[in-house]
Parts: sequence; C-alpha cells; structure tokens
Amino acid sequence: EAEELAKTFFPPKPLTSTVPRRANYPQPLLPSLLVTEERVSEQIKRLSPYKAPGLDGIANVVFKKCTDELAPILAEIFTVAIQLGLYHDSWKESITCVLQKPGKPNYQLTKVYRPIALLSTTMKLLSAIVADDMSRIIETNSLLPNTHFGG
Repeated sequence: EAEELAKTFFPPKPLTSTVPRRANYPQPLLPSLLVTEERVSEQIKRLSPYKAPGLDGIANVVFKKCTDELAPILAEIFTVAIQLGLYHDSWKESITCVLQKPGKPNYQLTKVYRPIALLSTTMKLLSAIVADDMSRIIETNSLLPNTHFGG
C-alpha cells in the first residue's frame, strides 16, 4: 500500500526539462518588493495559531506571541532574500502526510487518500507577502483575461 501511495503522489521526474531553453520573458514590472515590519505583522495575524508546523518545528503560535520581536527581523531577512534572489533550502523542505478522505467505502484505493504538505511558517509568511504583491501587479496591469477565475 505504501508503494502505491508513493507512486501516486510522487511520480518520477521527467527525463527532459519542461522549461523552454530560450523563452522570451517581458521586462519586470517591479524591480523589488517592499517588505516592512507592518506587512510581516499583518501576515502573522492571519496565521491559525495551532496548525501543525513544518520541519523547523516552529509552531504558528510562537510567531503570534512574538510578533513584535520577530517582525523587524523577518522583514530584514525577507528584504535581503528578495534583493539577492535567495530562497533558503530549508524553506523548500516539507513533511508530506497522507490522510484518508472520510467516508469512503474502500481504503485499498489510492484515490481515497490525499497528501498534505507541512511547510515552514517562515516560508509561508514570505510567500504570502510575495503573493499579495503579485496579485496587485496582475490586477493593476490587467495581466489576466476577464474570463479567468479561481486560484
């Protein structure tokens, strides 16, 4: 059963790259994102306090109770990471747990399971700030067709 789940949720890498070698990319619309203490604090407020932590083991409640101390430090770290184009390796790691979908008649089938990834909260905070900016840029510059909807 474990091997079937592994095959279903972790297929082999493609033999060749799916990224085009010579893509024509437009000029950036924004040279760099602005990460402030206020933006970090705002994202921390949005966290659910008792969700399971990622590999770093830092629970959301720690961020919520230490916002005043952590926001200035994280704002600096995030600003430098964006300026240098760095994304720390530990932020890319996750713990994947496989959960049964409730109320299914046959748990021998892999389709009745769903994977969830437990990610670093630090990474989630930075990602949320970047996602907010990307949404704003996309909307202000009408980069999606009117028929587009969903996430």
